[in-house]
Amino acid sequence: MKKLIKNLPLLTFILFCQITHAQETKDYNFILGGDFHFNMQKNGGSLSEVTIFPLSFTNNFIVSDDNLNRSLFRFNPYVGKRINANFLVGINLGLALSKFKGESNTLGINGIIETTDFEQSQRKFTIGLMSRYIVNPSNRINFFIEPLIGYSRGTSTNTIEGIEEGRFDVDELFVSFKPGLYYKANKTINLVLRLNGVSYITGKEDWLNKTRRSYSSFVSSFNLRSIAFGVEFKL
Repeated sequence: MKKLIKNLPLLTFILFCQITHAQETKDYNFILGGDFHFNMQKNGGSLSEVTIFPLSFTNNFIVSDDNLNRSLFRFNPYVGKRINANFLVGINLGLALSKFKGESNTLGINGIIETTDFEQSQRKFTIGLMSRYIVNPSNRINFFIEPLIGYSRGTSTNTIEGIEEGRFDVDELFVSFKPGLYYKANKTINLVLRLNGVSYITGKEDWLNKTRRSYSSFVSSFNLRSIAFGVEFKL
């Protein structure tokens, strides 16, 4: 994992050089694009998605799903080169910002449960190598599959009653396959719709108190909530 992380910038540079020196024809277009996703939920998420670790609490700590609010914004710009009519390779970047807000219940020594507000904010940056296989390039509406391998670095902060109670950094490697389609609006613009698809993630959490946790997960998402919209310019 460490070797792949160290070599990712070099692999990215080599791929970029190959892209920029590829043979140019009328069908070999550079693609500059990006997509965004925004989602807000009220009592629609699960606290299994939130890591709560109140470092300063010495009593029992219980959380509930009461008044749980979640917001997520994700933006992914990318640049690519069409190798042929069906295949594209490129470089993908990403920024994701999310926030959970809810209520936590603290069980004190005297047996009284006190309700307090908690919040977790997350920020994540990604870089990866992408490819795209276009199923029907001759049509006006094109279906595609996008494999992506990349690295992400993020930070999460837990706050209780306005006081920071925990913070951890996350390093992840991931492989994903995203389905989507794009509509050829004209000779230079594509309108894009993309789903999250399936992903395998492996990573490490490093808490400020030196606690470290490794994890891996397999995630799939094909519902309407995961749709991202974007636009591409053929240069």
